[in-house]
Amino acid sequence: MIQLRIKKIIQSLLFIGSFFFLLAVSISAGGQATIDASVTPLLVSVATSVSSMSYGALALNTIDNPPFQDAAIMITQDGNVNEDISIRGDVASRVSGGGSWSLAETVGANQYVHKYGFGVVQQDITSSSFSAMTMSNHEFVSNVAPNPNVGVGFLKFRMSMPTSTSNYGEYRTSIYLVATQHT
Repeated sequence: MIQLRIKKIIQSLLFIGSFFFLLAVSISAGGQATIDASVTPLLVSVATSVSSMSYGALALNTIDNPPFQDAAIMITQDGNVNEDISIRGDVASRVSGGGSWSLAETVGANQYVHKYGFGVVQQDITSSSFSAMTMSNHEFVSNVAPNPNVGVGFLKFRMSMPTSTSNYGEYRTSIYLVATQHT
């Protein structure tokens, strides 16, 4: 009888021990796993070698005037995705006082023409390669791979002056280069 009692005590202890073993396994099996995730935001960007230029003083009703120091402006794709690059012009506004010139495809009273020429190398930009800007984006280079250390190409500009103006003085306009992700 004592042996039977010892046997039951051992069985009870084994059962209790099993319970604590299973409990310990369950607790340690409920640990933590980690998954590292990373992300890079898309950067769609274009840069130019200069941020301003001047045509100086030009006579009315003159065609295709180069800016003062007619240097080619280098364009760089400094984003991190393939891009399409567009260009558009804008109204020319008088710096002091009122007055503006409309951007047009032909010169007229208070309307001027602003042209651009693009080339992968500067020598590609010839007088026949210039196109008139509009106030809508016009894509001139497509699917450019990111490489901030190498230029995409070069731009040159020409301005044709209005035939007449209502207001004399200095006028300013903007040229917009717009980069979009290539699809």
